[in-house]
Amino acid sequence: MEAESNLGEEKMLWIQCYCWFYRFLSEEQKKLFITLLDKFIKDTPFVGVGIQITNEMKIAIAGWAVFLVLNRPLGINWYRHVEAILIYPGKTLNPESTLAQITAASHYCLIHFAWEDIRDSATIAANKKNTILHEFAHSLDQFNRDMNGFPEALLSVNEQEEWKNVFHPDFIFSKSDRLGKKLWEIFELGNWNEFTPDDTSCVDVSELFAVSTEMFFEHPQELHKRAPEIYDCLMKLYRYNPIIDFPKKEGKDLI
Repeated sequence: MEAESNLGEEKMLWIQCYCWFYRFLSEEQKKLFITLLDKFIKDTPFVGVGIQITNEMKIAIAGWAVFLVLNRPLGINWYRHVEAILIYPGKTLNPESTLAQITAASHYCLIHFAWEDIRDSATIAANKKNTILHEFAHSLDQFNRDMNGFPEALLSVNEQEEWKNVFHPDFIFSKSDRLGKKLWEIFELGNWNEFTPDDTSCVDVSELFAVSTEMFFEHPQELHKRAPEIYDCLMKLYRYNPIIDFPKKEGKDLI
């Protein structure tokens, strides 16, 4: 029996609209995805701030959260510190054009999204960004209560050593791709800190992790070509190989 048979028509519609990866999953993965999706939505408060929460919003966000940890033991338990997801109307959270953010305390975090931004980032095929992936990568990073670009709890000892060598300011500061473009520019790290010559402290490793997670799933071939070391680390973390697992998305809007 196919996984879709247990879904209501509305739920399946929103999965197909917002979760382009779903059609590439095996039947076994689809069944697990649906189980975890339902549990995540049941266990996680979704709070509207000036907007009414809908099933569409919940599935659009929860689908990508589940996808990140679908192939990992413990599944959505990696999000047990996420206390609530807050959704705001419009394309940004504030006049400063913040698309989304995560607010973290010692034992929990809150994730804030602007609905129009995440709707577009999940459905427009030409988008290079995926705000949902970005923020949930931050939440995985924050699992150890220290958002520093090092999701230690999710990595084996050997993977931790490799990760620390790659997701390191010295590596990002000095590394260029095959065309000579600095990784600093490729990952647009200037959006968080101003570039300062000879000062690696301007590299925000936490943002590097979140941005590279977006690229890993949305533009895997580009990431593999420009920063194969980062691609390899993320492949081991998320247990996907997007170049093989997910053929190129259709070149048209999904809704």
